[in-house]
Amino acid sequence: MDTPIMLTPSQLIGLFLGACGAVVAIAGAGAVIVSFINKIRAPNKLQNTRLDKHDQLLNNDDNRLKALEKSSTITMKALLALLQHGIDGNDIEGMKKVKHELEEYLIGK
Repeated sequence: MDTPIMLTPSQLIGLFLGACGAVVAIAGAGAVIVSFINKIRAPNKLQNTRLDKHDQLLNNDDNRLKALEKSSTITMKALLALLQHGIDGNDIEGMKKVKHELEEYLIGK
């Protein structure tokens, strides 16, 4: 056990090149694994991107529908006030109230 380990220069070069080869092989295997994982995840990323786009479009449509509903409600109130006034000739205050609501809606738009 007391004998020293003796290596020749060619053996040292062989060990060094073997270690370098092991590092290159491990790095190559890591690159293949990372590439494989990215290929597996690619459909999910594409699907998430498409779903985000569709969510944005649906939110835009929802906002537009809400604005149309509000407009329709105010129009129906105005029509109802005109009809009430036409029937009995009264309800001036109701017409003023609906007129104010309609003005606020048109100004805020």
